[in-house]
Amino acid sequence: MPAYKVVISPAHLLTKASNVHCALQAATAGGALSMSSGASATLNDTSATNNTAATGGAFSGSGGGTLTLNRATCTLNRAAAGGAVAGRGLAVVAVGASFANNSAGPMPDQQGQTVLFGQPVLVGVGGAVYLRAGSLVFTNASMEGNNASLHGGGMYLDHVAMSLGGCSVTGNRVGAASAQLQGA
Repeated sequence: MPAYKVVISPAHLLTKASNVHCALQAATAGGALSMSSGASATLNDTSATNNTAATGGAFSGSGGGTLTLNRATCTLNRAAAGGAVAGRGLAVVAVGASFANNSAGPMPDQQGQTVLFGQPVLVGVGGAVYLRAGSLVFTNASMEGNNASLHGGGMYLDHVAMSLGGCSVTGNRVGAASAQLQGA
């Protein structure tokens, strides 16, 4: 199956896709998908594996958009912040999605901070998800075995409205310690 890298700009405010496989992609923001200026995407039955980026190893977004992941699998993605997903002012909705073995930590030749849509972000936060000033709704989703070097082995949320229902959040770590969720 071919691998894809998608960029959604304001010209494409809403994108829907099904059965997409995103693998081995590298970018500054969102190794597989990057959304800016309020762009939104709905991904159904999609996988994102082994992608890398400075922020959002698989997916990133900002500016009031929505990322909806229905039955998506995010595995082995890596970023300085948000191993699988990073967002600023982004709404993330995950239904029946799986986030496993993603990681957030220093990337080669990187120290201290990285940048997400023009704003500084600490390196090593949000093993699977890093969100600032947005919202998060997880329903029947799992988050297992993710790792962050600094904070939030599973998720790091800063000024985010959160709702979890029927979810499994286990085995996430910060460095060598167990830490599932962390936020401000």
